[in-house]
Formats: sequence, structure tokens, C-alpha cells
Amino acid sequence: MTFREDMEAASAEIIDALGEAAVFTGDYGPLDIKAIFNPGATVTDDFTGNIRHETPYIEALASAIVKVTPHDTVTIGSVTYEIIQIDPGRPGTTRCTLNEIRDDA
Repeated sequence: MTFREDMEAASAEIIDALGEAAVFTGDYGPLDIKAIFNPGATVTDDFTGNIRHETPYIEALASAIVKVTPHDTVTIGSVTYEIIQIDPGRPGTTRCTLNEIRDDA
């Protein structure tokens, strides 16, 4: 096995062990998979006092979300997010940057 294959296998094991249920929805229909979810946060730098906002993202096996495109949605728990950007993640994974869809009506 090559190093890249080892890293892809490790990523798959991490997602399998630590991932949570996520339902992607787009033109392809619902896609129910496991993925690692980071809800984002507001972080204050202790040294400078600067505040920065980390956007939420989800990381899944690249092979599991091949059909996912920006503006599709993903539901994690009871919260639905719009996918705003798709980038390569760790070897074998894809990272989707999210924006929470709020019903403020």
C-alpha cells in the first residue's frame, strides 16, 4: 500500500468511528452517509484579543459525495445547511463549507 492509500484508509476509519449521520439533498435525491461535522465557533485570540468566526463544515469520504455540488443542502441532526464551497480535505475526503439555513419567519 502507498502512503496516500494508507492515509485514505485512515480517513475512512476516522469517519466511520467519529462520524455522525448526515443527509445530503440535491438533484440526486437524499444521500444518507456518515461524516465529521464541525459546527464552527466564534474564537477570541488570547494574545491579541481579535475575534474571528470559524464557519461550519462537514468532511466526508470523497467517494461518498461525488455528486454533491454547491447550493445542495445537508441536514445534520435537525439543522439544515446550504453547501457554499467544496474543497479537498484530508486524503480521500472532501470538505464542504456550510451556511446554516434559518427560518426566521
